[in-house]
Amino acid sequence: MTNSIYCHGVCLTTETAVRYSNIYLDILGYLAKFVHRNRSISLFMPVTTNTYLLLGTNMGDRVSQLSRARGEIAGQIGPLRRSSSIYETDAWGNEDQPPYLNQVVSVDTTLKPLALLYIINAIEKQMGRIRTGKWESRVIDIDILYYSDRIIDEVNLQVPHPHLPNRRFALAPLQEIAPLFVHPISGKTTTELLNQTPDQLTVRLFNPDTYEQHEI
Repeated sequence: MTNSIYCHGVCLTTETAVRYSNIYLDILGYLAKFVHRNRSISLFMPVTTNTYLLLGTNMGDRVSQLSRARGEIAGQIGPLRRSSSIYETDAWGNEDQPPYLNQVVSVDTTLKPLALLYIINAIEKQMGRIRTGKWESRVIDIDILYYSDRIIDEVNLQVPHPHLPNRRFALAPLQEIAPLFVHPISGKTTTELLNQTPDQLTVRLFNPDTYEQHEI
C-alpha cells in the first residue's frame, strides 16, 4: 500500500512529497549561495529615487535658511548628490517683497512621492513657515521639480512642477547641475527649457566672487 500525505488539502504520495521537499531545499540552497556571494545586495533593499528640489527664501538670514534646509533634507529625506550655486532673483508673482535666494539640490530618497511631500511640508513648518497666501514672503520654500522621470498628477502634487518651464529662477540653478535632464512631458532638456523660457526676470549669482560665473 502506498503511503499518502495531505498538504494544504492535496493528497500526495510519500515519494512525491519527498521529491517536492528536496526541490524546495535546493531552491533555498541556491538562494543562500546567491546572497552569500552578493552580500552587498539586499533582496529587501528599498528602491532609491533621484529627485530634484528647489529651495527658496527671502526672510531673515537667507544663506543660513538654505543651509539649514539642506541639512534637514539630508537628515529626513536622503543624501544630497549635488547642490547648485546660490542664485538671487526678485520676487516672482508678487514683486512687492524682498528678493529671493534660490538653490537646487539633487537628492536620493526612498520616500514615495506623497510621503516626500509630507516630509517637505513638515520641514518647512519646523523652520517656521506659516502659509498665509499665494506668493507671500517665506522663511523657506521647498518645491519638488522632478521625481526621477515620473509624471505624477495627484490633487496635492503635480510632478514635474507645472510652472518649471516658466520660472527662470528654478531653471538657472537646475541647469547648473542637470543641464541634460529631460523633462518627461515636453521632452526638452533643462538647457533647452532655460533658453526658451518666456520668463525674463533677472537671475544672478548671489556671490560672484565665490561661485563660478554662469551665463543665465
